[in-house]
Amino acid sequence: DTTREHLSLAIALGLPVFVVINKIDMCSQATIQQTLECVTSLLKRGDDSVQFKPYFIQNEADLIKAADMFVKKHICPILSISCITGENIDLLKKFLNILPPRLSRNDQEILSQLPVEYRIDQIYTNNISDEVVVGGTLRRYTFIL
Repeated sequence: DTTREHLSLAIALGLPVFVVINKIDMCSQATIQQTLECVTSLLKRGDDSVQFKPYFIQNEADLIKAADMFVKKHICPILSISCITGENIDLLKKFLNILPPRLSRNDQEILSQLPVEYRIDQIYTNNISDEVVVGGTLRRYTFIL
């Protein structure tokens, strides 16, 4: 249900969306097909202005075409992977690396100068240390997860 809500919200906001279906090593072909049909029906909800056309990535040629059309053509690339067997992980990495930036270089530079806001959803504790991180400095080119 959460996935449906997130996907519906992204579509309603007109955000570019791509779908990664994981754990294909644990499912039958029928289950994978059912999941793909469910995702496809979710993408086609709403009026024509916010619908996304599903675009299934099977190989590197599909991947390059999908990345090129991603933002402009209202497509939703769909990629099935397995983190256990590694199936199609290379395609996912390539896709993420060739996606065009949504902002111009100038807008990226302006954005990089703005303060960063963090929202803490949960607090985790460990038995290794009693220290709590309460602050820090974020520098330019710092990788943020």
